[in-house]
Amino acid sequence: MLLLLAPVAPHLSAELWERRHGESARVHAERWPIADPAMLTEERVTLIVQVNGKVRERIEISPAATTEECVAAALASPKVASQLQGREPQRVIARPLTSSTS
Repeated sequence: MLLLLAPVAPHLSAELWERRHGESARVHAERWPIADPAMLTEERVTLIVQVNGKVRERIEISPAATTEECVAAALASPKVASQLQGREPQRVIARPLTSSTS
């Protein structure tokens, strides 16, 4: 965190770096952190299900799930089923999952 803070607040980050590591102003000589692409992928995403305009369920699902799988998971939920009371939904709006890393 101090490496990321160093360009914005150099004096503060140098002081905190010295307190943490005992080396004065060494924070500015350190290499910039490298992002790990494996850490950017999400294993599960939250699917929000609304019935009559109100949130009724939050379902954890794979980001690779198709629209049909998302609709099936939503309709299989006991909370959604109790709201539908055995009726078929009049309209289903399914928005595809979008990647936040693109």
